[in-house]
Amino acid sequence: MLYKSSKQIMDRTTRELKPEFTFDTDGERMVWRQYFDDGAYNTRYFSRSQMCIILHVHYIEDKNPDRLQKLVDSGELYDYLTDLYERVEDAVIMLDINDLHILCHSPVDSLIDPINDLSVILSNVILNVYYYKCFIIHFYHSHKF
Repeated sequence: MLYKSSKQIMDRTTRELKPEFTFDTDGERMVWRQYFDDGAYNTRYFSRSQMCIILHVHYIEDKNPDRLQKLVDSGELYDYLTDLYERVEDAVIMLDINDLHILCHSPVDSLIDPINDLSVILSNVILNVYYYKCFIIHFYHSHKF
């Protein structure tokens, strides 16, 4: 979906009104764009490497699209999402080895020989840390507003 800010600016080069901010949630990556009156614009992308942000935005779209529109209107969406991503990264970095041990073990893991199947264990850690990041995002989302 394409979100456009209600505030518009006059592009001096084309003499057209353009929204000051746009946010496109369709496609492979999400695109945040800020337009200026001289025809220039800044573009920022959220890609698959930031999948938790993408999931969080889709969650907001489903549950409270008006909130997403307000963040676009105020021009705060990009800062909000980058702050959120940094907090999630910091929280994951602060996990100690015991947290990772808990994250990487499930009932299925007890059947895996950790010496011979290290790649399986590591992939489980990565997958579980990914889901843990998503949990942190939803926790942060529910307590920020």
